[in-house]
Amino acid sequence: MVDKGGVTLSVRHTAANVHDSKMLEELVDAIEPIRRPRGQARKRPEKLHADKAYDAKKYCQAMWRRGIKGRIARKGKESSERLGRHRWVVEIV
Repeated sequence: MVDKGGVTLSVRHTAANVHDSKMLEELVDAIEPIRRPRGQARKRPEKLHADKAYDAKKYCQAMWRRGIKGRIARKGKESSERLGRHRWVVEIV
């Protein structure tokens, strides 16, 4: 899991045959508190941007329970024409 600048927030290793989306909740829960100039450190990010692989009800509900706004591309609704609108800094291979 990385922030919008590509800085690593949390890392988990899995077998090659485990889909990335299976680790979403564990990755979010592993994020250390985010330091801010003033006030309390944020425990979790405000928003999560993800691709269509994470477009499932259970992932949306998991983020909602944690108070995170999900910005997840929807299967069959979002067209690939808008792909260049947001550039992903990190691609996991």
